[in-house]
Amino acid sequence: MKNFTSTSTNFKKAIFSLLFVLTTFFTSFGQYATRHYLPPAPWFYFDQANELVVSTDQPTATVTVSRSDGTFITTLTVTNNNPIVYRFVNPPAGAGLTAAHTVNTTYSNRGIIINATARVAVSIRNVESDSINGGQTAFIKGNASMTSYGDQGIGTDFRLGYYRGNFGGLTAEGAGATATPVYSVMATVNGTNVLLNGAALVTLNAGQAYVFQAAMGSLIETSRPSVMMVGQWGDAPGGCRDGIFTQIIPIPLADTSYFIVRGN
Repeated sequence: MKNFTSTSTNFKKAIFSLLFVLTTFFTSFGQYATRHYLPPAPWFYFDQANELVVSTDQPTATVTVSRSDGTFITTLTVTNNNPIVYRFVNPPAGAGLTAAHTVNTTYSNRGIIINATARVAVSIRNVESDSINGGQTAFIKGNASMTSYGDQGIGTDFRLGYYRGNFGGLTAEGAGATATPVYSVMATVNGTNVLLNGAALVTLNAGQAYVFQAAMGSLIETSRPSVMMVGQWGDAPGGCRDGIFTQIIPIPLADTSYFIVRGN
């Protein structure tokens, strides 16, 4: 087995990144893709507090929804004038049901894989609120939405970040957790080695994900194509508390210049 940090492996990663950028430049359709990988959020996806929204810019698409270990969930049919909203069927999270994800833990079936016969856009909404089980952050805290990056979310190099650097009002859930952002990295290929700031973190097979916390600005490198998520069990910068999650864009597609429009 070759060492992950070997020149050969780094060369292969560089070639992959170059080919991925070139392919994306010539064939990208924004967030539309025939396959989407959704890494785990800080909470469990597969209950009635979460729903998928699927749309297409093609005449029609047949969409297969599975857990990241390949367990079949449902098949949907979507047309370009009829987006589909699918609510998962398990009872909403609460006492005695699935707890929020624990940090420093590998999960085999907590992500989502979408396969479609034509390109689709996918988002997932966490619609839990204080009117359902009190919005317990130990299970799920709602009113959050994430849009999949599709092909553009797949990469081998990621910088960890969050939408704010002041962590006042964030929640800590589970043993060893701190009130800081929560990250997950999910492999798309077996035998994926993950490095955190150059040090070995975990080895994952396809569909497996590792949930962890680390300093903002840290570098995640993976030996094979992977996807990443950042979120928090509960975020209260002022006033009420909600969950939050979004995908992390790979470094080759992140660019270097941005503008920010401040809301109310």
